[in-house]
Amino acid sequence: MKMRIQDRSRQDTALLIVSCLLIVVAAAVLVGWYAHVRALVQIFPGLIPMQYNTAVSLLALGVAGIGLITRKRFLLISGSIFAAVMGGLVVAEYATGISIGIDTLFYYPWERSLSANPGRMALTSAICFFLGGIALLSLALRPKM
Repeated sequence: MKMRIQDRSRQDTALLIVSCLLIVVAAAVLVGWYAHVRALVQIFPGLIPMQYNTAVSLLALGVAGIGLITRKRFLLISGSIFAAVMGGLVVAEYATGISIGIDTLFYYPWERSLSANPGRMALTSAICFFLGGIALLSLALRPKM
C-alpha cells in the first residue's frame, strides 16, 4: 500500500516536532548541568535528576530524527549509533555490575541525589536508547531511503 503525499507530510511534521522537542529538552538539561541550575536537570525536588548522558543521548536521537526527515544519512547514522552505543554500554554496566566509566566520560555530575552510581542513566532509559538507536539505524541502512 503506497502512502499518500499528504499522509507523508503529516508524518514528517510529527517527526519534526518530536525531534525538535527532544533537542530542546536535551539542550535545556545540558545547560542546566553546566550552569548548575537544578530546576533544569531535576523537575521536582527529591526526584533523580536527568543524567548528563541521558540528555546527550536524547540530543542524538533528536538529531537522528532530523536526519530521517531531511534524508541526511550522516545525521541519521551518527545520531542512531551514538544513542545505541550509549544505551548498550549502560545496559552492559547494569548487567555485569562493572562500571566502565561511560557514566562520567563527558561530565561528572554535581547533583547526585538518590543515585547509586553518579552519572548513570536509568536502566529503562538505556534500554530505550539502545532499541531506539537500533531502530533508527535500521532505517538508515535500508536499501532505499
